[in-house]
Amino acid sequence: VQDYILSLKIGQKLLSDDTYLKSGRTRLDTGIDQSDIPPKQRSQLRQQLEEAARLVESSALKKGYPQIFVGSLEKSRQELARKRTELQSLAKSLSDNEAEYAKYIAQAEVLKQAESNFAGYSAGARILLDSSKKLEQKGVKGLLGDRINVPREYEIAIGAALGEYIDAVLLDGSGDIFQALNILDKKSEKGALLPLQDLQPLPGKKDFGKEEGVIGRASALVETEQDLQPVIDTLIGKTWVVKDRKAAKKILSELRKGQKFERNATASFVTLLGEVFYATGQVRTSPGAAPASLSRPRQQKELQEKIAALENLVGEDLNAVNAIEN
Repeated sequence: VQDYILSLKIGQKLLSDDTYLKSGRTRLDTGIDQSDIPPKQRSQLRQQLEEAARLVESSALKKGYPQIFVGSLEKSRQELARKRTELQSLAKSLSDNEAEYAKYIAQAEVLKQAESNFAGYSAGARILLDSSKKLEQKGVKGLLGDRINVPREYEIAIGAALGEYIDAVLLDGSGDIFQALNILDKKSEKGALLPLQDLQPLPGKKDFGKEEGVIGRASALVETEQDLQPVIDTLIGKTWVVKDRKAAKKILSELRKGQKFERNATASFVTLLGEVFYATGQVRTSPGAAPASLSRPRQQKELQEKIAALENLVGEDLNAVNAIEN
């Protein structure tokens, strides 16, 4: 509005008589071409411009344009302050998420290095894995503990049920089991071997799943590849995870009565604390912590999920920051 009023006033000035010399119609401003407008017509145009300027200025005041402008300016200032606060919050969120992301990346790298260096494995497992790298032993498909996933709450129980087989070396059909035994013998180390083509799982005679205190069959609580399921069924297909010792003792007491015992003499029950009760009477305990080689796959999976989630959060933060800055 002010610019338009100014342009009208400039027009008035150009058309006024005092812009001309008395000697003729030459303008004082030499940068403006000479005008051929007659004096009378100039006077009429000047009056029209003055009236237009007055009407424009009056209309602007009536419509409250100055007040509207001031209100709009204040609203813009408030919006800018809000955006600045939002930007500061996003900057902090971005910094926190990036720090968390770096921490998880470092943890994932530590786990990767531990796996590469065979950290946490039994001596026999390390020897056979190293021999496989040096091509001294064929057919090595890794360790059982690295090929299964177990929920955190069952790791101690499953680790106790598997025992030394957690670090058992998997051998496919091309693997020479005698060669593996010779390598261990030369190093005077013990080890566990699982020749995949020779394993024959035996089904359990009784389903204890409905018994009080039973969580489930141990093999059903383990996630693994389809070709390794027979391995899990062979090792812990007749082992049941129970809540505590009381539940295990109660089931065993009933099991040993009459013919039930003969049909299920190979069954075993493991508590969440890692205590293994066998139907034949022996009891075996394990350390109250999950084996490193068993928990590592779960930790790696969780870290990858956290890393992926943080990558999305960092991306969202960056997009929001860019939107505000733009």
